[in-house]
Amino acid sequence: VNITVDDTFGDPTTGVIPQYLPNDPPGVWHAGNATETDHWRTSHWTAGVLDVFEIRNQTWHDSTPANGPAQVVFSFTGTAVYIYNVVPNMVFETVTTSNMTFAIDDSVVGSFVHTPDQSGVTLYNQLVYSNTTLELTPHTIVISADGDNHSNILFDYLIYT
Repeated sequence: VNITVDDTFGDPTTGVIPQYLPNDPPGVWHAGNATETDHWRTSHWTAGVLDVFEIRNQTWHDSTPANGPAQVVFSFTGTAVYIYNVVPNMVFETVTTSNMTFAIDDSVVGSFVHTPDQSGVTLYNQLVYSNTTLELTPHTIVISADGDNHSNILFDYLIYT
């Protein structure tokens, strides 16, 4: 059985919502939604820039950390996990480079690097990591966007089995 975990609404079977770290200072993470009208003040990624109809439940979490990583943490029991992000290309006056690492149960298991092209096309529902070889036990996945490289992360949802 596939369980889809939304960035904002979480796991529909357990009620668990992903954690966004650090949560201090405020403003490291931006919780985006379709009703935002405050462009550029809290984030470059607003409903005016993104096609919210391409984003699961019209919600996302984004960060462009400057000092240290921004992380998404989620615990689940399953044999597979798939991570989906919004991956932008060049957008005026904002970072669109993505440099993420993925750790499961405290071991780094993968990475995703996206160097934007000049197309300006934003890619939705992009699989940025998958692992189908997990044992059927509890796991914790940590998605880290590296602040040392001024990386952007727009997390949309994950699926686990």
